[in-house]
Amino acid sequence: MEREMKNIKQLKQVIDDYLKGKEQSIKIVMLREFSNSLGYILDKYKIDYDVAIDKYSTLSINNLYRYWMGQSFGTMGTTGIKIGKMDIDWNNSSNPETAFAAFDDFNNLSYALSQSSHIGQHFNVRAHFAVKDATTAPLNPVFMKNSGTMWVAESGTYCYYYQRIVDRSHNIATTKAQISQYDSSNNSISSSCNIELEQSREGVLLNLNNQGKTFILRLIRIKIETDKISQWYVDVPITGNPIIYDNGVSVNGYKWINSTQSPEVASKTNIKALQYNDGMVKVFELVQNADNSNQSNVVVTEYLGDVTITY
Repeated sequence: MEREMKNIKQLKQVIDDYLKGKEQSIKIVMLREFSNSLGYILDKYKIDYDVAIDKYSTLSINNLYRYWMGQSFGTMGTTGIKIGKMDIDWNNSSNPETAFAAFDDFNNLSYALSQSSHIGQHFNVRAHFAVKDATTAPLNPVFMKNSGTMWVAESGTYCYYYQRIVDRSHNIATTKAQISQYDSSNNSISSSCNIELEQSREGVLLNLNNQGKTFILRLIRIKIETDKISQWYVDVPITGNPIIYDNGVSVNGYKWINSTQSPEVASKTNIKALQYNDGMVKVFELVQNADNSNQSNVVVTEYLGDVTITY
């Protein structure tokens, strides 16, 4: 669909130009309705949310996921949803681009809240969940070419990096790490991260090897050229499914964002566990003993809105 937006916009412009100054007729009415429909498609596509709610709404969520269907028969994967906060004056026409804002309190924890949560009025989130080995258990993701999706971005040489984010607001995340390339010809891991991708050929499959763990995956993609390096990032709520696909424009429907600055987020890599209770967060951090022994103590930090308690 991404590739068709430019064509749809041009078609709407051609129709609108033709309609200028035309007298009313059945043909003109039909063309005007068609132009309005194209405008509706263009406006909806700009809104990158699965669900939109206003401050008076309540929403109970139970196993509500985004489903991605691959080109191969039977290929399907689930990821968390993305919610937008809606601020619309219903008595006046509103611009869809400015009427919606990201609901960060939900989206930053979508990997868990998409399974079970309740959103009350004024965007109050209620949920209870825990994450073990929040940033202490390593991932070993790999990527490779795959016909399950088609590459629709520019041809070129690319490389992938990632971060595992558990709680963005409190910097509970791993440091940036390179994703290894899997060489299917000899069933081994390539020493090079660089992969050559061609437009309209195979896309990229990423196997996270996450063993059912859930988190926000910050993917960083770099395109290597002779005179410059371009980079993009995307956040994907991983709900346990280990396989995701990149078609060059989006990863399982989450669109890449071009970045001129470092897209790496701040990190804390020694978090053993995290508990979330109706917006209050308790973090269990491993801290090495002062005597530099191999043993560690557990420091507990509670984030209670504007109050932080450590013990």
